[in-house]
Amino acid sequence: MVATGRLGRVTLVRAAWDSVSSIAAWQTPFPPDASPETIDFAAFDGRTPARAFDPYRFFRWRCYREYGSGLAGARFVPQLTAIQWLLGEGAPSSVTATGALLRWKDGREVPDTLNALVSYPKGTAVTLSASLNGAPARSLHVIGTNATIAIDDRGLTLQGEGQTEPYADAAENWPKEYRDWFYMIHGMTQQGQVRGAPAPDRVLERFELPADASLPPTHLTEFIECVRFRRQPKESLELAVQAALGAVSADTAAASTEPR
Repeated sequence: MVATGRLGRVTLVRAAWDSVSSIAAWQTPFPPDASPETIDFAAFDGRTPARAFDPYRFFRWRCYREYGSGLAGARFVPQLTAIQWLLGEGAPSSVTATGALLRWKDGREVPDTLNALVSYPKGTAVTLSASLNGAPARSLHVIGTNATIAIDDRGLTLQGEGQTEPYADAAENWPKEYRDWFYMIHGMTQQGQVRGAPAPDRVLERFELPADASLPPTHLTEFIECVRFRRQPKESLELAVQAALGAVSADTAAASTEPR
């Protein structure tokens, strides 16, 4: 739908990914046998000299900037990969972001709330939002000048807008004689619709996966199969690097806005 131009010119993409559980916030429980004798923490930490054994850093590594990029790496990279593939975009031209640590005050260094605006050379803006304190939901809206695609976990909806202007909003305070004349010359009703035409249907099409359809394999499954069968991954190296560039740029920008 994007490639055929059915959406018109895509100007904006909105993507959100929220989660609410402690596991989704990377508060992974520690195995009972976790100890310096069972874990080579020095090899993991990579510092010279190495830190003392720290199960928080080992099992909850995403919470620390030394080992990961938090929400930017875990949430923004998958979103940007899909978005850049859909739009046929390359690396972003600019990235702005802000982040805050509002809920999970457990010693972590990365924000639990992150928002970014990513701009691309072809004239599309992408807003990304991720939170570790919200309803467990994901959403993606690709917004064009003619229609919008709303994508969820089980399918997508093509939504359209009426092609006439809501003149009632603009002329509601005009004297009646001027309003009647205005609608008459435009062949419109006072609701901004062509006289005699049915109201436009906002939902144009809906595609849903069958109830028994299996979801695509996870990233880890895809990686293992590529290694086992010596085949190229579906995501090219170029796309992966460009998506990572946008996410890392958002993480860097957000870090500069966090309170010291």
